[in-house]
Amino acid sequence: MNSPTYAALGVLLVAAVCSLRSLRRRQRTELYDDADAVLLNLRLPQSRWFNMGYWTAGTAADDFPSAAAELCRRVAQAARLKAHERVCEVGYGSGDSALLFAREFEPRSYVGYTSLAGQHQLAARRAVEAKLATEGFELRRGDAARDLATLPAGSQDVVLAVDCAYHFNTRASFLDGAHHALAPLGRIALTDLLIPVSDLSFVDHFLLRALFHLAKAPWQNFLTTSAYRDHLVQAGFDRDSIEMQDISDDVWPGFCRFMRERDQQAGRSTILGSAWRGLSMYTKVVVWYSGARGGKRRLHFYLISARKADLSTRG
Repeated sequence: MNSPTYAALGVLLVAAVCSLRSLRRRQRTELYDDADAVLLNLRLPQSRWFNMGYWTAGTAADDFPSAAAELCRRVAQAARLKAHERVCEVGYGSGDSALLFAREFEPRSYVGYTSLAGQHQLAARRAVEAKLATEGFELRRGDAARDLATLPAGSQDVVLAVDCAYHFNTRASFLDGAHHALAPLGRIALTDLLIPVSDLSFVDHFLLRALFHLAKAPWQNFLTTSAYRDHLVQAGFDRDSIEMQDISDDVWPGFCRFMRERDQQAGRSTILGSAWRGLSMYTKVVVWYSGARGGKRRLHFYLISARKADLSTRG
């Protein structure tokens, strides 16, 4: 046989082997399954929310973006945010909260901080697409615990932080920076994780410390309600203005239900891939520390606000 004939036989042999392997695969499992169809019909989401959400009675169990947006609104309400104020937000993520505040409150100015380069780039691109990339609208990459102190003193009316303050290294330095940046009688509002007043068991204490270490959340950030109040007063906020609302029941059960149902719909069939498996594992941790399914509550999710104290009343 000549070379072309050998080549032709080689191609046929490879095709036959491939066909045999394909036949064997079909015997083990279907060549195409629903996961393939779902992946081909997926559309990129219009949002990139990344907080646990505030789940009202009217929030659909699968509507994570609405719940996440509502948590931002609750923080804004706690700050008594009004239109045309000067807003500083720490932890704007991929820009969804910044876009919401710009759209619903039309701030006189907005400056935001995130420590993550990828989030900063995505948020900046989305701001340009939304025609918000103006001189009065700034998305910065920076450290919440350090960079607020570099803002001009008294240059902000409101400082906001949604579902991120427990990561700050440290929260005390963040509160000092917020006090510096706020105008007289300016307001701060944030959500945060607090520990119970009753003592945690040794095992709970050990596991929480290990969890916070993995999450890069300093252990000294986790306080009881009374210690947190003192924390705010030491930073220069008016003790009588401090409001602390435990919203654990409006956050964790809804988030865990959403994650469970999403996992049943798509996660277990591997449609969502390895990133989802990590989130699914984290949800089990949330269930443990939140007591969302009737267990012991080891942490609380609080909505907190305060007003900058007058110099004459600073405690």
